[in-house]
Amino acid sequence: MMMGGGWFVGLIVLVLFLLLIGGGVAAIVWFAAQGSRGSAQAGRQEPRRETEALEILRQRYARGEIDQDEFQQMRKEIES
Repeated sequence: MMMGGGWFVGLIVLVLFLLLIGGGVAAIVWFAAQGSRGSAQAGRQEPRRETEALEILRQRYARGEIDQDEFQQMRKEIES
């Protein structure tokens, strides 16, 4: 009775299949971008750690926990 209705179902299946493939490709691209962004951020963490270490060192010097010679020696070690 419903002759010719098969093409419509086939078209829906084709569209869903293309959406599935497109979603998979988009997921792969997104994960690849996240991975490369993470490695780039890891390279930028060293200056931040150095800055934090110097701040802690300055605070210890200000509180009198270390003297000037120790401060200078530790600062050179952190900056190298």
